Amino acid sequence: MGSSQSECDTVAGRQCMASCFFLMQQYDEAASYLGSIASYFDGNPLFHWNYGMALVAAAEVVVMVLVWARVRSCGLVF
Repeated sequence: MGSSQSECDTVAGRQCMASCFFLMQQYDEAASYLGSIASYFDGNPLFHWNYGMALVAAAEVVVMVLVWARVRSCGLVF
């Protein structure tokens, strides 16, 4: 899943790799992949919610607070 070099360097490929790492419980890798494409999803609160979940699981709480602030600014309340 997403191991091809040509697929890894696309937004969809990076999302795929992040999902794979999340399912394998390698949260730091998942957060890294999601962070690399976050600018493409600036107005998407669901993306930032998932990115925040990966950050929490990777114990990146300071960055997670900033990411979830974007979720709240889009109107999603948790």
